[in-house]
Amino acid sequence: MKRIAIALILIVLGLAVITSYRAVTEYEEVQPAPLADIPQIALDEAAVTARFSDAIRIPTFSYDDRSRFDADAFLAFHRHLEESFPLVHQEAQKTIINGYSLVFHVAGADASLKPVLFMSHMDVVPIEEVSRGQWSEDPLGGKVADGVIWGRGTLDDKMGVMALMEALELHIGQGQQPQRSIYFAFGHDEEVGGVDGAKRIAEYFAAQGIEFEFVLDEGGAVTEGVLTQVDRPVAIIGIAEKGYLNLRLTVNAAGGHSSQPPPQSAVGILSRAIVRVEDHPFPADMTYMTRTFDAIAS
Repeated sequence: MKRIAIALILIVLGLAVITSYRAVTEYEEVQPAPLADIPQIALDEAAVTARFSDAIRIPTFSYDDRSRFDADAFLAFHRHLEESFPLVHQEAQKTIINGYSLVFHVAGADASLKPVLFMSHMDVVPIEEVSRGQWSEDPLGGKVADGVIWGRGTLDDKMGVMALMEALELHIGQGQQPQRSIYFAFGHDEEVGGVDGAKRIAEYFAAQGIEFEFVLDEGGAVTEGVLTQVDRPVAIIGIAEKGYLNLRLTVNAAGGHSSQPPPQSAVGILSRAIVRVEDHPFPADMTYMTRTFDAIAS
């Protein structure tokens, strides 16, 4: 439990330092050394974990069928944030975008500096009820077992929302003001494209004429045991998104009777087409991956 609570805060703070460094310097083959005098953070680990577990229990699902959108679940999540982080809601300016997405703004001490933007999303992928019995733990349980918090959204991406809010609540509670302004942006439909959330948030920033020094989205995670022959934690920093393609394949075939099937049915023709598409993926670019492996090997 202790490792979970501390990791949530340190991931956000650590990635912010790394990203701000990279935003003002060109890539070099030398990795910046971590700060040696980072102060210890005093956390109520049980309370941090409990707030996170409670967030997992709120079913903020995103569906391709927008008629299934559960507004009450997202409003419940908003209330959970208000109750869990009172200082943020007292000191930060909160703007509700399109009913359910959230933007928080904390003014910095130096107004001449461009602000920074940290992003996460409140929605999660829905659960197919037919597969619910195959889960080893309740996907909406938020159970803590063997140092792990179980449930939908623990990695993607309520973890980011709660970690950012925990960090800001702690920062404000210490009576500190950031040097530059900080914005948080939490969308409510990222898992189905972000048209109602992130897109509207971007339009809001554009209308306000706000430009950022850097933007930090959900990215990767600090992994252990994922890369073979690497016995130390590795922070996976995502700076790009894989591409995707939507195709509609249609086969027009003459009608007939199942007692006299043709040599090639419409289903068979369509199946062959799908296999051909799968056998011809787009070329992969490993440029950034080689840099990642160089950093891990150093």
